[in-house]
Amino acid sequence: MMTSLQIPFQDWSEPSQDNVNRSRQTPPVFPNGWIPVSESRFVTKNNITPCKLHVHELLLIRDENGKVSALDAYCPHLGADLRVGGEVVKEKDGSVCVRCPFHGWLFRGRDGVCSRVPYARDQSKATVLTTFSRLPSLPPDKE
Repeated sequence: MMTSLQIPFQDWSEPSQDNVNRSRQTPPVFPNGWIPVSESRFVTKNNITPCKLHVHELLLIRDENGKVSALDAYCPHLGADLRVGGEVVKEKDGSVCVRCPFHGWLFRGRDGVCSRVPYARDQSKATVLTTFSRLPSLPPDKE
C-alpha cells in the first residue's frame, strides 16, 4: 500500500458547463490527483520517515491508530531540519508529535499545531507546521 498525498482533482476529460476551459489554458503539467510519496511499510510508529515531493522536503510519521501524517520537514521557529535529530513523542493527551532538535518545540502530527514550547509560560497555538493531506493507511503488519 502506498502512502499518498491528496492534490485537489479537476476533471479535464470532458467539457461541461462547469469545467469548460474558457481561458484555453492547458491542464497542469503534473498529475492532478493522488501522488505516492512512500510505501506504507516504510513509515513505522515512533520514527520519522524522510521523503520529498517535488521541491518540498517532508517527513512522515505514523500514529498509534496507523494513520500517517505528512509534515513540512523544517521547524517554523528557526528552520531546523526535523528529520535530523528530531524525534516522535507522545503528548499527555495521546497525540503523536514531532520534537524539534534545537529548542524542543512539539508539533502535533495530525494538524501541525505547536502543542508545547518547553521554556514558555504562554503556550500559544499560533505557530503551525505545514501539513499535507493524508490518506488513512493500514499498519504495516496488516498490508
